[in-house]
Amino acid sequence: MREAFAMIHILEHTLSHTIEDSVKLLPFLFFTYLLMELLEHTTGGKVQNKIKNAGKVGPLWGGLLGIMPQCGFSAAAASLYAGRVITVGTLLAVFLSTSDEMLPIFISEAVAPATIFKILGAKVCIAIISGFLAELVYVNVFKKNDKRTIYNVVYRDGKYGASYVKRFNVTGVTRDKVYNLTKGTAGSRILHFSANPNGEAEVIKVCLKPKPSIKKLVFEYDFAALSIKGRDSQGNTLTKNDVHKISVVQKGVSTLGGCKIWLDEDVLRLNTDSRGKYLGEFQGEDRILVVNKNGTYHTTDFDLNNHYDEGYIVFEKFEADKVWSAVFFDAEQNYYYLKRFRFEDCVKLNSIIGEVEGSRLICLSDERHPRFEVIFGGKYEARPADVIVADEFIGEKSFKARGKRITTFEVNEIREIEPLLKEGEADEINTDIEFEVTNPEEIAGDEQMKLDFENTDNPDEI
Repeated sequence: MREAFAMIHILEHTLSHTIEDSVKLLPFLFFTYLLMELLEHTTGGKVQNKIKNAGKVGPLWGGLLGIMPQCGFSAAAASLYAGRVITVGTLLAVFLSTSDEMLPIFISEAVAPATIFKILGAKVCIAIISGFLAELVYVNVFKKNDKRTIYNVVYRDGKYGASYVKRFNVTGVTRDKVYNLTKGTAGSRILHFSANPNGEAEVIKVCLKPKPSIKKLVFEYDFAALSIKGRDSQGNTLTKNDVHKISVVQKGVSTLGGCKIWLDEDVLRLNTDSRGKYLGEFQGEDRILVVNKNGTYHTTDFDLNNHYDEGYIVFEKFEADKVWSAVFFDAEQNYYYLKRFRFEDCVKLNSIIGEVEGSRLICLSDERHPRFEVIFGGKYEARPADVIVADEFIGEKSFKARGKRITTFEVNEIREIEPLLKEGEADEINTDIEFEVTNPEEIAGDEQMKLDFENTDNPDEI
């Protein structure tokens, strides 16, 4: 009974304070919102017109004018965006800077004016910066005479015009000059953009806005069917109807020839300028295999922006069918193991020696029939060394498998020796010699290039 009376007393006390605070606050809120409504009716039309005509500086005006206390200004901006009047950057700036609900609360809580202005200033700065960033489609470092990077674009001509598709490269620019990717009509908009370092051509799905006269609202388009032209070209007509949404159905493969890639081992970056170690000629979906000294590996694409870490022992073009042989020390079992496997295409780091701390990779070979010499130590030091032919010792397994234990005796060293060359395989060795002509102007004309070989031991073999 006593607890019930205490609860009733608390409720009465809470209710009385609520009524008292409401009586004090309601008149203030009434006059505050009345003032905001008056401000909206007197300036709302001018603000919306300013936003409409802002053009490229829309995010700037959206951030500045959105800070003014006006009920429904965010909803009005959303309507303008839906009607293709303002851009997504302008809309974002308005949303981030709007402070209709914040100002009455701050004023009612007697927050210092200096604090309110600081917060409003921060909101304006964040809104403007975010709005301009949202307007960006693509940012990268320009590379002169780059003919392999192909840009695929879908754009709408004007506010209600047809949509066009185009493919182009950019081999040169003039500093501080602005280039238009559309036809330049006011209200034009980029609907889809992709930058492809090796000329990839994706397949996109185009969704049209419903109309009674349109029978097919969704269709696909393959950029591979489009020729590569200059950046100022108009492009081909994609559709004359309004586009609702464009999405990528399938990432494209290269429509250009293979790209020769080198690794600059000084800066650990890829390049096409013949600097460093030659990795091979890459097509669109080819990968690079990186194996580290600690027994981990991963694969990457051949994007020239990739950066790699030190400590790798294998850095080459990935071949899914190549069989590898690895000798490693398993810290969990405290024995040496040998296994044969194929690397799998994987972006994440994977370990071929297990996750136990203390395990270490001893040898890794891609020979067809690798051989490993086991030299014993400790009290077995006098024991003759064993030679293991990997493919005869163990069959091929997954890279996650532990493999087969090499020996139970104490080991001093395991090293790879000359691989086994089986009968009939010698004929498969490629004896062709490839030459690259670096001075064609010096041998042009009727002259022929001659190669002289000398073998003092047996001239008849040449």
